[in-house]
Amino acid sequence: MKEKINEYLNKRATLSPWQLELSTHNEIEQVVVIPTYNEFHNIRNLFLSLSKNDIDICKKTLVIVVINNRNEMSTPPEHIENNQNTLEYLRNCMQEKTFSFSLGVIDASSPGYEFPPEHGVGLARKIGLDWGLYALSQQGKIEGGLIWLDADCEVSPNYLTAWNDFFQKQPQFSRTYVFGASIGRYFIRALYACL
Repeated sequence: MKEKINEYLNKRATLSPWQLELSTHNEIEQVVVIPTYNEFHNIRNLFLSLSKNDIDICKKTLVIVVINNRNEMSTPPEHIENNQNTLEYLRNCMQEKTFSFSLGVIDASSPGYEFPPEHGVGLARKIGLDWGLYALSQQGKIEGGLIWLDADCEVSPNYLTAWNDFFQKQPQFSRTYVFGASIGRYFIRALYACL
């Protein structure tokens, strides 16, 4: 399986030109990816809900936030400003080690890193998941889970533990993308097989 993952990362992964900035590099067992656009007011609440999870599981979790927008011709200036504020907030959290989970930031918002007009959240999610898979493979944890959430979600205090247990007990679902999103007041989850 490691060969297939390396082949995917070499041939199909979307890593460049975007870079993953990391706060710490704990031994991770799962990755949570959060594509973020104009979500400065929501990301804090999601982080607070994630941080209420078991500290030992948080320490094994890498949270990657992909702050993204199209260029200034296609994006309202207030959304770009919101994204830049989000970047500043996240970088401060990384520097101060605000949360017990490892934090990674991918800047797809600043000049030169914005998305082309035809791309949006789908590309942001793929970039984050590809970097997450890369991080897991670098640590030899290819059985780890890849989870993605919307930035306006809040999760329960057992959310990370439940997914960690699931991936540990159900190895056939390793390298699976787990999607969580809020739709109105409902929270949905779905599994998508990867590789």
